[in-house]
Amino acid sequence: MASLSTLPGPSDAVVTQTSQGVVLTLAYYQFLKSLIGVVAEKNDQIADLQARTQLVVKTGAPAVGDVPAGQFRVIKNTTGPTYSLVLNDDATLKSVALT
Repeated sequence: MASLSTLPGPSDAVVTQTSQGVVLTLAYYQFLKSLIGVVAEKNDQIADLQARTQLVVKTGAPAVGDVPAGQFRVIKNTTGPTYSLVLNDDATLKSVALT
């Protein structure tokens, strides 16, 4: 889990103007780097949540490969069509029909 470092104080707020642009102090660089890490981790968590909440549409019954271990998915079997909530419990699928 990424953690956010402490925001530097006013005495750390020294920047240097160069012909290349502005150079931040090491304290601000470390803070911004940690902030980027936290944002990236949150983006990954959001993407994972979106994947879990999307309807999986397939022809035929759900297979172990359709649901990651320890997770669940809502699956539409287009041959029915039927809908089910499917849990992958250590490579054993458990499902409940949705009506």
